[in-house]
Amino acid sequence: MERRGFLRRCAGAATFGPWARRPADLVRWLRRDGAWAARLDDPAYGGRGDGVTLNDEPLLQALADMPLEGGTLVIPPAGDWLFDAVDLARVGRRRVRLVATGARVVKSLRTATHLFRDEHGTSDGLTVVGGSWELSAAAFRKGQSVSAFFLVRADDLAFVDVTVRDGIEEGLKLYTPRRLRVLRGAFERLVNNGVQIHAPEADGFRGNAPERDTDDVVVEGAAFRAIDDGLHGMEGQGVSVSGASRRNTASGVLVTGCTFERCVRGAWAEFNEPGLPGRDIRFDDNLVVDAECHGLGLVGVRGGGMRGNHVLDTGGVVPGRPGVAASEIAGLVLSGSERTPGEDLVVEDNEVVERRTGAAARMQYGILARRQRALVERRNVVRGATVRGIEVEDRSS
Repeated sequence: MERRGFLRRCAGAATFGPWARRPADLVRWLRRDGAWAARLDDPAYGGRGDGVTLNDEPLLQALADMPLEGGTLVIPPAGDWLFDAVDLARVGRRRVRLVATGARVVKSLRTATHLFRDEHGTSDGLTVVGGSWELSAAAFRKGQSVSAFFLVRADDLAFVDVTVRDGIEEGLKLYTPRRLRVLRGAFERLVNNGVQIHAPEADGFRGNAPERDTDDVVVEGAAFRAIDDGLHGMEGQGVSVSGASRRNTASGVLVTGCTFERCVRGAWAEFNEPGLPGRDIRFDDNLVVDAECHGLGLVGVRGGGMRGNHVLDTGGVVPGRPGVAASEIAGLVLSGSERTPGEDLVVEDNEVVERRTGAAARMQYGILARRQRALVERRNVVRGATVRGIEVEDRSS
């Protein structure tokens, strides 16, 4: 029942587009159905999209007025809405629907911290619809933590038609979420990851909820462009699913129908020792163009695989810096370790192509599989690899 209700809410959020560009009509429509709804520029809150007024306190005041069962807060589509560092846990309201379709939300230069955050697990049911979330990269430096949303142990999250751009860290930084949907939208000119789904050894959680696994995650139909690396070749993914915990992992993750352009890697799942392996992680029907090192990768994953992906011209260069010297540039990568090999993965119906010729061709392998057990590889098409089209090391025996 909980899952069905969550999926209905995600589907409903997608219908707000035309309404959200007329915030007064949207608020009236919601109120007519008995739901709580308000505009951030309501005189009771004093929010302004003038590019000067900080809107942290107006937004928190609106959330404080929202009933415990949740409601909808609309950021009108006119002007620039300036925010600095909104701690959602100060109010702790669940089932908040934040509609920002057509609005431009801008990170203030005051504080080098996340635009919106909740490290107490009080924002379950948060749905963000629309908006261009500008993270003011020029005002900060790599190594600082400035993401659009940093949420720890949150359930039932949805980001629908959200655009996040120009940041010095992740767009969405999510530690052990459950029942997460990222639907459509765009993530551009960010560092480390467009969307990070992570189970660290210590997640910095400040609430009372117990540790748990990430579960039931879908990233669908989103576009990722120019995701750069801030950790010397270790990062730069459009979508990252990772774990380094000996107690928690991720399972039931699907990345599908997404486009990755000029990222270091498109989508990448990696679970390293001494952490637990990832489980049931799938990358299906994605398009990856000009990835700098690898197109898609599953490392330390048991169950799942890659199906129906198109990977073109791996070995590109992220704009703004020289290419990373990589010894094994590959379209699709499956790997593991002695203790945590890849296991029971299916790689099928993918097309991996290097269209460049001569010295311009950089993709060494189409499909590179190392430290695998019970790998199924079938009906894949590879063209133009400079070393080998498909190389598989299966240790099932």
